[in-house]
Amino acid sequence: MNWYVQGWSSRPALPFGRRLLLASLCAASVAGMVGCSDRSISRQVAAMNDSRIKQLANLFRFYQATNGWVGPKDEATLRTFVQAAPRKNLDMMGIDPAGFEELLVSDRDGKPFAVRWGVSIGPMEEQAVVFEAEGRDGKRLVAFTGARTEEVDAEKYAKLFAGESVVAAAMSSPPTAPPSSAAPGPRP
Repeated sequence: MNWYVQGWSSRPALPFGRRLLLASLCAASVAGMVGCSDRSISRQVAAMNDSRIKQLANLFRFYQATNGWVGPKDEATLRTFVQAAPRKNLDMMGIDPAGFEELLVSDRDGKPFAVRWGVSIGPMEEQAVVFEAEGRDGKRLVAFTGARTEEVDAEKYAKLFAGESVVAAAMSSPPTAPPSSAAPGPRP
């Protein structure tokens, strides 16, 4: 079995259980430092997962975070991941592993979501990964790995579905103005 994460390091990757434990410890220590209680964290996680499209996109990101920032290759891979995920995490997200099929259908238009399986990104980037099939009033919801959704028209939907938009996650620093032509230095 190859324990190396291709393109990231020559050191062996940690097994899934160890990575999940490490990620949980990091999250717990950050929460402790900022004074968050379990109840507060649970409320925040629930608010970030108040629709199926958000739940599915956040599961996708959870998978990426524990698998070298590569998304699940298909529905079966994500299903297996959900079955093995810690129940406490799924409960906070409002996800019942037995109801996985329901997560794949929009609660707005009742149609199955289109998913861009296998999307790879960096930890500070977001990518559109879950798409409503029909939407409402000519607009369709798109969910990003950065825990947000956007209602878009057909033109933007097509661009996002084609993977034309990788965005720096909201936690990164705001963009700066490009240097003027008289200013020395590299161009963006």
